[in-house]
Amino acid sequence: MSGQETIHLGIRPYGFHAGNALALYVYPYLLCRELKKMGKKARLTLIYSLNDYEQDEIDSPNKNLYPFNLKPKYTTFQFLPSGECPEKTMIELWAPRIRENIKRLLIDFPELNIRYINNSWLKEHPTFKKLLLKTLTESDKLSDIFRKYTDKIVLANAQYASAVCKKCFCARNKTTIDGNEIFSFLCPNCHQSNSGKFNDFDYWWYHKPLFLARMEIFKPDLTISGGDHYNEGDYEVRQAMAEAFVPGKQMPDMLFTPVLLAPDGKRMSKSQGNARYGKIDEIIKIAEKFDTPEILCPEQALSFAKNYEEYCFSF
Repeated sequence: MSGQETIHLGIRPYGFHAGNALALYVYPYLLCRELKKMGKKARLTLIYSLNDYEQDEIDSPNKNLYPFNLKPKYTTFQFLPSGECPEKTMIELWAPRIRENIKRLLIDFPELNIRYINNSWLKEHPTFKKLLLKTLTESDKLSDIFRKYTDKIVLANAQYASAVCKKCFCARNKTTIDGNEIFSFLCPNCHQSNSGKFNDFDYWWYHKPLFLARMEIFKPDLTISGGDHYNEGDYEVRQAMAEAFVPGKQMPDMLFTPVLLAPDGKRMSKSQGNARYGKIDEIIKIAEKFDTPEILCPEQALSFAKNYEEYCFSF
């Protein structure tokens, strides 16, 4: 590495627990430190894309058997009320908190260039539109890729994107597009008929094909993702999607971090109900020591804070 690279990192705006901090903070920190050891300045550009187009919760016939047959339970993080602060959506509540934690990298590496991008902000980019249209109209191609490069069954008629209802923000519909690029759907929640051009709507977009759009727009040299993405076959899936939808596209180098296991031995995640805030200095020490696909996080590396207000980084 030269120290001038552009690195992409993605996060859904829903918490900043020890598990996702491993990819979003710890490994960028370790990369910067290695550059320093090599006598190079850490002048990396870190692009954090906050996925407000992700579903609020996965609704699937069976999440374990058919993970690629999914819809939002209701809406996306762009419109989901935070609960903790009802006047704010999840993206409005968590984006500032994520920025607050990530910017601490500048304490040790002040020459970093850190950018934060909500995925919804990319809607005006022509590449974004092109690949979202392909996701909506060529979903069978994606299903075939998931069947080939993962060990999961994909049922027929899977969909990986939809427009969001302008009245009630439900994103569970089947969106169709005619020859004039008019988007149409009947909302299953409020029963309003929606019709309009691309820019008239916001969207739910499954993160795997959305990843390809971000690569085309940001053109990073490296991506850093959690080890769960590697376990889901993303190394092969991403390259296959690029070949299918952007022929000739050279994918960036991909770094997959280990999976952080909670003290109960399960992968730490919100969905598992075992996510905890971490003491980042302790997690850095743990990550330095292990080169295994999974790292068991001991209790002493975790905070007992019950909410964000109680939590702070330990250095």
